[in-house]
Amino acid sequence: MLPKVATHILHSTSRAAVAVQSQSHHTLRNVLNSSSSSPAGARNGPSSSSSSSNGPGPGGQKYTGSRFYSGYNGAGRAVSQANAITSQDVPTAQTDDSEELSVRRASLHVPHRSRPRSHSLSAPRPPTEHSVLKTVQLHARSRHAFAASRAPPAPTSVLVRRNSTSSSDVAPPEPSNAPPHSRSPTPPVFPVSRSHTDPAAPQTVNPPAFIDSPAWEAIHRARKTGDPALVAQAVRDLVDHVKNPSVREYNYALEALRETRRPGEPLAILMQTYNAMLQHSLLPNLRTYFELITAITDRDHEIHNTIIALEARARRGQASATDQQRIAHLRSENTFDSAMKLFETVNASSGNPKIPLYLYVALLRACANHERQDAALHILTALEQRTDLKPVAAVYRHMIRAYASPTGISDAGMCAPFTMRHDLLTSSEMIFNEFITRSSDGGVDWSAAYDDPNGPRRQHLQVWNQMIEAYFRAGSPEKAVEILERMMNSSAPAAFGPGDVPRPASSTYTVTIAGFIQSGDIDTAYAWFQRLLAQTERPRQPYESAVQVLRPDIVAWQHILDGLALAGRVDDLNTMFLTLTQCATKDGLRIRDADREMIYLANIHRLGDLTNTQVAETGAFLVQHVLTDNMDIPRLLRPLWETYVARGMLDEALAVVARLGAPRAASHPVAALMREVFKRKEVPYEYARRLVHLAEERGISVAPDHVPAVLHAYGVDKDRGVDVAAGLDAQDWEWLLNAAVEQEVVPAHRPSEYSFSGLVPLLEDMAAAGKCLIDVKPAIVRRVVKSVFVKHGTDGLRHLFKRLGPGFEKVLDDPDRAVEALKDAADSDASTTVVASEGSDVEGSEMELELNAPVEQLRFDKMLSKSIEDTLMRAPGPAGGAAALAVHADELFRAGLARGQTPGAYVCGKLIQALGRVGELDRLRDAYTAAQVLLRGLEADKRAQSNAWFSIENSMVIALAHAGDLEGAHIHRVRILEMGGAPTADAYGALILYVKDTTDDTSNAVALFQEAQVHRVVPNQYLYNNIISKLAKARKADYALELFEQMKAAGFARPSSITYGAVIGACARVGDVQSAENLFAEMMAAPNYRPRVPPFNTMIQVYTTTKPNRERALSYYNQLRAAGIAPTAYTYKLLMDAYGRIEPVDIATMERIWETLRADTSVEIQGNHFASLINAYGCVQKDLDRAIAVFDSIPTFPRAPRRDALVFEALINTLVAHRRTDLMPNYIALMHGEGVHMTAYIANFLIKGYADVGDMAQARAIFEGLVDPPSGVAAAHNHAPHEPSLSPVIDPMEPVYREPSTWEVMVRAELGSGNRENAAALLERLRAR
Repeated sequence: MLPKVATHILHSTSRAAVAVQSQSHHTLRNVLNSSSSSPAGARNGPSSSSSSSNGPGPGGQKYTGSRFYSGYNGAGRAVSQANAITSQDVPTAQTDDSEELSVRRASLHVPHRSRPRSHSLSAPRPPTEHSVLKTVQLHARSRHAFAASRAPPAPTSVLVRRNSTSSSDVAPPEPSNAPPHSRSPTPPVFPVSRSHTDPAAPQTVNPPAFIDSPAWEAIHRARKTGDPALVAQAVRDLVDHVKNPSVREYNYALEALRETRRPGEPLAILMQTYNAMLQHSLLPNLRTYFELITAITDRDHEIHNTIIALEARARRGQASATDQQRIAHLRSENTFDSAMKLFETVNASSGNPKIPLYLYVALLRACANHERQDAALHILTALEQRTDLKPVAAVYRHMIRAYASPTGISDAGMCAPFTMRHDLLTSSEMIFNEFITRSSDGGVDWSAAYDDPNGPRRQHLQVWNQMIEAYFRAGSPEKAVEILERMMNSSAPAAFGPGDVPRPASSTYTVTIAGFIQSGDIDTAYAWFQRLLAQTERPRQPYESAVQVLRPDIVAWQHILDGLALAGRVDDLNTMFLTLTQCATKDGLRIRDADREMIYLANIHRLGDLTNTQVAETGAFLVQHVLTDNMDIPRLLRPLWETYVARGMLDEALAVVARLGAPRAASHPVAALMREVFKRKEVPYEYARRLVHLAEERGISVAPDHVPAVLHAYGVDKDRGVDVAAGLDAQDWEWLLNAAVEQEVVPAHRPSEYSFSGLVPLLEDMAAAGKCLIDVKPAIVRRVVKSVFVKHGTDGLRHLFKRLGPGFEKVLDDPDRAVEALKDAADSDASTTVVASEGSDVEGSEMELELNAPVEQLRFDKMLSKSIEDTLMRAPGPAGGAAALAVHADELFRAGLARGQTPGAYVCGKLIQALGRVGELDRLRDAYTAAQVLLRGLEADKRAQSNAWFSIENSMVIALAHAGDLEGAHIHRVRILEMGGAPTADAYGALILYVKDTTDDTSNAVALFQEAQVHRVVPNQYLYNNIISKLAKARKADYALELFEQMKAAGFARPSSITYGAVIGACARVGDVQSAENLFAEMMAAPNYRPRVPPFNTMIQVYTTTKPNRERALSYYNQLRAAGIAPTAYTYKLLMDAYGRIEPVDIATMERIWETLRADTSVEIQGNHFASLINAYGCVQKDLDRAIAVFDSIPTFPRAPRRDALVFEALINTLVAHRRTDLMPNYIALMHGEGVHMTAYIANFLIKGYADVGDMAQARAIFEGLVDPPSGVAAAHNHAPHEPSLSPVIDPMEPVYREPSTWEVMVRAELGSGNRENAAALLERLRAR
């Protein structure tokens, strides 16, 4: 049923209707109260707000892929409020511009491979950055747009200008109604409308000609390629290098920039070019203003559509955190006022400006978008004063839009409930009636469609559609239906004429349905839609009239689906969607992923109101019928499986997550599912086991925090009497054993009332289930044996494995199992023993040792202790260094044992530490085993024995940490803590120093430091230096400075040069240059200051990269030399960068530094030196050939290392800067051929390079070819060590792991190519990690 409307409103249009019929063709603007004042200023009255926006005109963005349709410009912004489509969708049909711009200009060519413009322009004297409006205002105040020229006499007919500042080195072109042509094949020649020659000079009757300048030709060539970057570079060359440019050159530059500007890109470069033109004292001419108005109105329309898209997304609850900021930023461009001021400048100029018709249409479109009736009327007044122009239908359409805007009508309704609102509707009706009258009389131009013969009919039909929309906006749906009936009853053919009433098109029916939805009458819209579904004629092009009633087109489907969703009629929505899937093939419709997502979200939002059974049915419907593989399945499925988990429907949740296959493993939500599941108090172990299986199948490691939860579930079910071991396979046992060992070494956070009993009971369960340890992977067997051995000793280990059965006992004897780490310790022929750690619950906990002398004959020997200690304290010599000294001390130790002599516990510990530092693990273990004999010899003095035991264990922590066996170091750390002691500050310092291979080294380092504080370990300089260094590398400057101040205040340790270097580095990494300078000065003034290179290099680096300042960088280099410190290889690299990267670049000095480095044989030449040269020549000087020559010359240098990843990275970066992606595969192949492992940073440049040239397929292939490191583990093989000689040899076939910066580069690439949805999907994948 149609809504009831007051009778006096229905009859109140008669006065205006009579007035319209009695006026001349100027009456329309007279009745609408035309004003001669400039409309560019603020509006007066209740409708003064310009912030809200209505939809584009008929034929609008629904058919462009802009998901916030406003209609065919049918239902406008009000209808777009019911719309649920996103702005990134693929076009469904023709664009709004294709409807409008048939009277504007030819459509712009968009190259197949396009990229966002990354260059900026710079003038010889860089102009102040102004917004579009500010630029226009400044120029309008500074000079008249068409001031008299001051050109010198031109004695010949050839106009080749270089020095004149006249506005017409090239006179403005004769404006026409046609839009400016795109991609002109030949340089255009413009007739001169005003003479600037000396009247006394000889004149010619020949037409003027132009000789194209090199700058003009360069811009022309770049324009023909369609590449915005090449055009920007050509324009930059004009601005920077042409001393006496002409207006013609700048006009052509503006045109090229406008035509190659990518949709959505701001006008910054174009306005910079205009500013540069003014700085050259060149006066703009008509063509300049036409180009500016065209560009600004195009940008204004883009902003309007984008704001509608973002506001609609917010209404549907899908807004991102930055949408409001983006809207505010878009509105701040203020393009409408800029366009109007330029129009006023041109329109008010002396003479006839001959503004072309397409500009009037573009300006009226902007007025309608901003709901500015006053400005629209002003432009219409100017147009009607032009006797040489006929208006086109789009003029009337935009006028109707302006007067029927939602804000105008709603404001009128608030101020005068009937009269004012009625006047606005009456104005729209007058415009519409004037259009009908003029069309019948031939007063509307039907010839301005150029290459589109159907253009006039399409525009004509759009006006009728717009009037239907206007009635709906005004709350008069019965009048809207009258218009539709009038069209349906027309006797005109489908190919109607100017004076005919057009037959409806698909868009007409869609506008009607959208109007009912906008007015809140979803029932009537649904009924109309069902009637259309009953028709037999399939839909056609949106503006193609048809005699028969047509079935709904895809836009009508989108409106009805959106309307049902917003009305909360989800059951009808699902039914209608299933109908759409059945009709899609028959009617030639494409269901967009955005429509499917809207259906999905509508169902998700009502899950809270459903029963478990209904939730399961809804989930099945969504998975089977709505979601497709092209959609972002991980993100969309998350709220569904979270609902399942919250309701205890764990099997359903697991089934949904398992639906995601291995190809999307990087974004697989199984880890998130585990996190949600293990928040519950009770999780059956069988379910936990299935979760673990799913994670391993998808290549995802179980997070350390989840491992105890799985073991806890095992223990809970076992305590309940469940035979959990019966159904486990070899994979399950291996996972459980590995997890149990991990918990023995470094226990993670455990659930309350932790029910898992430990490794030994697990082994007993395994044996009871008939499983054998001999069948487990050797690596896991080694970990199990080592863990049991550490806690229970050799005898306890053998006793346990013998009790568990042959399948366990054989592990210790079978050489095929390769349990080499414990072979000596588990030897059964030992003749001496020491007690194992207290608390062992295994019988016979004595460890047997193989020694040549019985324990009774071993005695402490002071001379042996001194000899070993002296050896360890000796300065390393050139032959063998520290390793040779450690081995020599160990030989002394072994010789002493053979004589029955042993050093003291302290010296034994020092020996263990020395062997660990040089990586002699076999000797280290032998020394540790022998130390147990020393401990047994102290049985009579329990206090001395206890102190000696702690000293040996502490030394093992330090030794194993330095040797790289962090797991073993933590085993000894745990033993110390379990015995009620704590490692020393040196031990904690070593553990912190070697924390690595995790995604957050700092968290682990801080945890160890805090553990030391809890156990009252007094921190020393070594511990402070290591924890501060870790914090500095993680850019946690505040915490680093806090510990630094704590260190100074406590007095336990005095800061050293290393400490200062660490905190200076922390400040430098976060850009706190002032604090870095203050700390450096404090370091230099410290009484215990010892000059070291790193702080100087850090400060030089600050002023080379963080805050480029060559003078400051060199001042720190001079201080380094004054302190008597020789520059290192890295110092030379920084000096080369200081001259090769900081403006003004000084390549000659950089080369002198390079020659000095080559002559300094005490410093090693490294790859980063060649990388600096390549960067300076290739990226800074833009000399690709020379950069490649440096790269090719590296093997010819006698002292040069082999080309490493840094060198290849620099070259790839250079190729990217030169857009030479064609060369990149050759150098990547060379890199692999030379055995250099690719890094994530090289991949980053490859992704950027291919994205810059528009090859997103290749960029995505590179990104997807990388792999993510296991959860909680840092990406390996991407960072070169500080000392290149220590670089490990990495197989080029090893996987390349993504860094966080790789995700950032790929997201930027997707955003730069306009793929916002892909970027959002990447961010969701990253969030899932």
